[in-house]
Amino acid sequence: MTRSTTPSDAPVSFSVIFLGERRVVLIKCQIITNNLKVKTAYESKCRTRYYEISCMEMFLIVKKMIQRGHKLLTDPMAGSMRPNQMFCRTVLVSLRPGPMVDRESERIINSCLATCKRFFPLKVYWPSRLTVDFQNMDYTMLSYILDNLEESQKDL
Repeated sequence: MTRSTTPSDAPVSFSVIFLGERRVVLIKCQIITNNLKVKTAYESKCRTRYYEISCMEMFLIVKKMIQRGHKLLTDPMAGSMRPNQMFCRTVLVSLRPGPMVDRESERIINSCLATCKRFFPLKVYWPSRLTVDFQNMDYTMLSYILDNLEESQKDL
């Protein structure tokens, strides 16, 4: 079952800060996730798209967004777990597409998809009680990023 949640009235309060040679660029972001805990925690703070799908399917959605001009703002394979070991993944992408495809974003998502293809034939079966642990790991990585962004924006 595929379900997407995108509340149109959700505030978009997070921006990613890029330090260039001469300027600071703020890019509004949105969350793409298959982690229900992330959706529940952030859907009222930031545009959140939640899907009940595998990592590979989610990465394919992100790839389509990149091809439409969105910029990848976090590494989809962050953490030390292989895609067949941790099924919860959350990715930040730009809220609005840019005028052209970001080649670095495209390279990263293609690399992630290649890694998924290598590992998906290998099935790892985890006890259901570990589902919560995987959701917490993914949530913790994202919350660390977004909490620090929120703090840094207060200083601007």
